Amino acid sequence: MGYITALNQLKAKKLKEVRVEALRAGFKNSWEQKDFKTIVTLGDMIPQNILLEDEQLLMYYDIAKD
Repeated sequence: MGYITALNQLKAKKLKEVRVEALRAGFKNSWEQKDFKTIVTLGDMIPQNILLEDEQLLMYYDIAKD
């Protein structure tokens, strides 16, 4: 199941297991489409340590949040 599909189905539940490579690709794709809401929403659903430990994910998330 894709993370965006999970995002639409789960509504505010935390994702426990994620693949960082898939998140990077998804964040990049959402960024290119100017879909900042998806980046922020998904960023809020993943464990915070994953977000904080990956510079690319954190960059997309921080900029999308502003």
